[in-house]
Amino acid sequence: MKTVCQITMFRVFNYGSALQTYALSTAIERLLGHRCLTIDYVGQAGTLYKPPRKPVAFVRWAIGRLIYLRRNRVYDHFLRKELHLTRPYQRFSEMADDPPEADVYVTGSDQTFNPQ
Repeated sequence: MKTVCQITMFRVFNYGSALQTYALSTAIERLLGHRCLTIDYVGQAGTLYKPPRKPVAFVRWAIGRLIYLRRNRVYDHFLRKELHLTRPYQRFSEMADDPPEADVYVTGSDQTFNPQ
């Protein structure tokens, strides 16, 4: 059985990107019969911003932050349950220095080439 390693941007809290990642992984495993690893490139996902100083803006920010944290927990649970993730990589240089071992490397998203 070959190991296929996919790289894509799926930690952007976009359900479409999560489903695309899941669909490609599932297709590789079920249709081709190979093991599929997904590179866990965290990068800048989840970057925190400073809270605003004005009271009304702060309350809005705090409520939004609580919603974000709940959504983050549910989203992350789905990813960890449904995908075979590599160790997390914070920077591209980490991946270049110690890439995950695989027989084939694929990408399944146009966002992989997003300059941000």
